[in-house]
Amino acid sequence: MATGRTLSKWARIYGNGYDLSGHARSIGTLPWEFESPDLFTMTDPIHNHLLGQPTIGPLSFNMILDSTAVSGSHTLLKANNLQWDLMIPIGIRAEPAMGDPVYMGKFPQKKYHGEEDGGVITASVNFGIWDAGDRTLYKSPWGNLVAPWADYSAANAGLGYDDLGVAGPTLFGGYMMYQIFAFTVAGTVAISLQHSTDNVAINFTELATPLTTGALATGTFPTAGILETGRTESIKRFIRYQIALAGGTTHCWMALAFVRGTAGLV
Repeated sequence: MATGRTLSKWARIYGNGYDLSGHARSIGTLPWEFESPDLFTMTDPIHNHLLGQPTIGPLSFNMILDSTAVSGSHTLLKANNLQWDLMIPIGIRAEPAMGDPVYMGKFPQKKYHGEEDGGVITASVNFGIWDAGDRTLYKSPWGNLVAPWADYSAANAGLGYDDLGVAGPTLFGGYMMYQIFAFTVAGTVAISLQHSTDNVAINFTELATPLTTGALATGTFPTAGILETGRTESIKRFIRYQIALAGGTTHCWMALAFVRGTAGLV
């Protein structure tokens, strides 16, 4: 995980188990804001506000129109009627890596407009806000990349990343999003989140209430989803992914991200 400034070329867009990055020309804003009703009275020396409900989204992407079967942007987005589990990792002057920031959530697609842009046929794609009916217990879309897009073929015996920066743990749970893109040989894949106090490989364990997909059949891939812990789950300082391949599956291309809950609004 690097720190500092970066460029848009290092951002990626993953949605419902598809890597949309190669079609995207721009991402637009990544909104997260709270209502702030003004609660001042005549006797207050300054205006007072209390934060209300958060709004996550809407999003807007500009895409190259590509009609390639199965994976083209036009093929995937023309129906204009899907809920999308969207994960937008932002690499810091390099491809997104473990620990880099991620914006994510579940967004309904609202618009798909084909248009001409400087001689290129593009598509403007809009997604609505993350609806309260699909919302997790948590109010933030910002987390960190646990597993960057890659080919995973064995259980994780490596290190994680520092998700907290202090000794920890926190006692406010969190949620994760997985994106599974492809596999080799039919079978099952199980993805889970592990934590540790010291980032020593052998000390990583599952959460007290495991945060896991369970065994997902490869016949459902590409796929994506969001899983959350209880609001009071203990989460230690260091985080890593774990993966289990079974039933013949030998390789899985995936990405995983995590949002840690806090004592405050999120």
